[in-house]
Amino acid sequence: TTSIGAGMAFSDWPLSNGSLNPIGWLDNLSYFAEHSHRLSAGVMSCITLALAIWIDRVETRAWLRKLAWFAVVLVLAQAVVGGLRVLLDRLHVDMLQTSVGRLFAMLHACLAQFFVCTLIAVAVSCTRGWRTRVLPASARVRRVGLICCGLLCLQVAIAAVMRHSFAGLAIPTFPYSTPGPDPHWLPAEWNFRVAIHFAHRCMAVVLAVVVA
Repeated sequence: TTSIGAGMAFSDWPLSNGSLNPIGWLDNLSYFAEHSHRLSAGVMSCITLALAIWIDRVETRAWLRKLAWFAVVLVLAQAVVGGLRVLLDRLHVDMLQTSVGRLFAMLHACLAQFFVCTLIAVAVSCTRGWRTRVLPASARVRRVGLICCGLLCLQVAIAAVMRHSFAGLAIPTFPYSTPGPDPHWLPAEWNFRVAIHFAHRCMAVVLAVVVA
């Protein structure tokens, strides 16, 4: 949806052009991308709710029951944030040279990945391998794992800001940031788009080291 610029194909929410089945959405690519995105979000909300109810009834581990309900909270929050992205797009923030709606789009992108990670955690926790593991991780491994998760969340946020600021090619060369006969790792000129792009590259290096 974002890649083809269809995030504002419909200016209303939760309906699309005032309808659950807007005219022409199967024939117009932007309409199709955005409306099918909304429909799939509704389906995922129902599936996640059913999953949480099932786990709450059959699971003895309290933390896993809470995690399943947390997934429900996330998917509902994701839906609301997606709606605010549409409804508040007309409001502009001059200082940031963007709209309030696009700020919510950045949050929407982050929540989507956090939601996926939560579902993966629920799924892995229900596997036989997880239940029958012999030795738990040491305190040091858990601590490093938490640091990795925190850095990954930060990288997701930086990436969302970069993507919705159209800064993916703010630095058009790689791995150097300044091209030419005498290339440099640092950009020759700085602005917000260059800075957020460069921060994304730096975090990738940090993560490559810490995760390994």
